[in-house]
Amino acid sequence: MVGQRADKPGQVRLAMMGVAEGHTGKGIGKQLVQALIAQERERGTKRIELECITINEPALKLYLNQGFQKYRQLSGWERDPIPEGEFQQNPDLKQVEVEMVREIAKKHMAPDLAWQAWNAWSETKTHDAYQLGNTYAIITKPDDKNSDKVSLTSLFVMPEYRRQGQGERMAKALLALCVGKKVMVGALFPREYGEEMAAKLGFRDTEIQQFHLEMNL
Repeated sequence: MVGQRADKPGQVRLAMMGVAEGHTGKGIGKQLVQALIAQERERGTKRIELECITINEPALKLYLNQGFQKYRQLSGWERDPIPEGEFQQNPDLKQVEVEMVREIAKKHMAPDLAWQAWNAWSETKTHDAYQLGNTYAIITKPDDKNSDKVSLTSLFVMPEYRRQGQGERMAKALLALCVGKKVMVGALFPREYGEEMAAKLGFRDTEIQQFHLEMNL
């Protein structure tokens, strides 16, 4: 399955590919990838990208052998349930509409993020959005009694206010809402974006990490 986005003409994402059980190891995956590349060249596509789990060595080898290159590593982080009192609630944190934050994100988030990152918060009914000064975030509902975890799906600072500690301030305010719950960040974002903050706030790497792969045609 190949995905397209209106804001990225000439680019596609390999969203899904699989070989049925019992038919692996017969070169079918290689044939599928080669057919995809040929098809997209014919259509005038300029770039193909995809995400591949780092420990899926057969798939990673297949893509690299067909000419894809590692663009960057996408990392996820997690931490144990937040104990009472570790983080203080911030009175300046306010809940806002998910749709509003989604529109702001489209304008100001890095344009080269993996496509999965842009889809992480598409389901508004299961997420809440917050604003703290010039920083915005989207998380799964922390008051959901049917879940023992909260997922942070988006956190960004307006461009002119970055590298001032505002992202960490927002993260602490969000963690204060998550007492008694595990918190995780899916492996959707470049490692360099969150590695330092994650370490400061007691997160560890998730088992699943990904590579963002690309091919320019």
